[in-house]
Amino acid sequence: MVVAKSILVALMASFGGFIVGVSLAWSGPIESTKFIRATYVFQPSPMHWAFICSVIAVGAAIMCVPVGIMISSFGRKPIMLGMVLPSIIGWALVIGAAHLSMMYIGRLLIGMGNGGIGVAVTIYNNEVAELHMRGMLNCFFHLMLVHGILYAYILGSCQDFQAYNFACGLLPLVYAAILMWVPESPVYLVQRNRDEKAQAILQWLRGPDANIEREMMAIKNRYQPDSYSTKEALREKATMRSLLAVIGLILFQQFTGFNAYVFYIKLMFREDNYKASIELCAVIFAIAQVVAAYVTALVIQKSERKLWLFASGLMMLLASILLALNFQFLRDSDSKWLIASASLMYSAGHSLGVGPLVWVVMIEMFSERALPICVAIVSTCSWIFALAIVAVFPFVIKSNTPALIFGVFAIFSCGGCIFTITYIPETHSKSMRKIRSSLS
Repeated sequence: MVVAKSILVALMASFGGFIVGVSLAWSGPIESTKFIRATYVFQPSPMHWAFICSVIAVGAAIMCVPVGIMISSFGRKPIMLGMVLPSIIGWALVIGAAHLSMMYIGRLLIGMGNGGIGVAVTIYNNEVAELHMRGMLNCFFHLMLVHGILYAYILGSCQDFQAYNFACGLLPLVYAAILMWVPESPVYLVQRNRDEKAQAILQWLRGPDANIEREMMAIKNRYQPDSYSTKEALREKATMRSLLAVIGLILFQQFTGFNAYVFYIKLMFREDNYKASIELCAVIFAIAQVVAAYVTALVIQKSERKLWLFASGLMMLLASILLALNFQFLRDSDSKWLIASASLMYSAGHSLGVGPLVWVVMIEMFSERALPICVAIVSTCSWIFALAIVAVFPFVIKSNTPALIFGVFAIFSCGGCIFTITYIPETHSKSMRKIRSSLS
């Protein structure tokens, strides 16, 4: 029951990841501008459609660092609640859009909510988790994100685009209702000298019979007023090297093409003879992500991070090579089985390692003082990298050289494997002192 409370609270907060997954996958089941033209009075061109899809990453990148700064002043729970507001307004604009500009602004606001939620939930889950549960709880955001992708792909197969929009747009309201039952982070309360409230919440999380004195003392020691500041933590050599290492991981994570698949899954099955099974292929792609994410969350506590990251990179490398070969040599043949198989391999590989574990490794490499702003910086980089891929992919896949983009994904998958082995320290079962000493 004690463990169940920690898991429940983290899952409730991580429902924000479900919202993020839905908004990312929103465009995936849509056949380019077909439904847009049937639903709205405006008719976006392919260029407009690419901007509608990708502007969400711009909004997310804008919001990450401000949230990383504000979260120390206003708390984790209020920030998560506050980030629901731009999401609600954004979905309202998308649903009622009478002009392209309303669609742009709506998607931008949804992205701002996504960016803030991602930073706040990542920090919150780490702070409410018991030490031996942190690996699993830090996988929950990705776990909920892939559930959101599956939700969007299933509902997107319907022919009523506005009903699809409403089913997506109501989710931020559900999240706001869920957050009303989520307690504030004990770490934040200690930072604000509200020790009594922090102790009460920690006791509730750990159970009435749990001895929390040692954990409370550890939190107080880490955040006592005379301890070093966030700026001093950022100036440390180990912190800067950790930041560069994690940004490198994020670079390889994004440029292996995950968001290209999620945003534009139908473009990979664009030939006429694929249309009968395209919805099923998209749903199976998402199911593979969900199953793999559960496997990772269940085994991560006893597994080495580098091994899973490397194996994940190899699976994505093989999948990208197969897709590159398909689009180069088999474009005129019935090769949907190869595209489906390679996409499935990529999907499972991503969720087994690179998807969730980059964030787990990040949390284990930073000190508590540096964590909020470092999460914000890394998240900003992640969204900027995602923007580059999402903005370019639809034009390359429709060009005369679609194999090129999958060749790029393969190169970055290979680079990610090499980078993981040579530069990233193993963080599993290692103390912060040992991890930081390997980087200093």
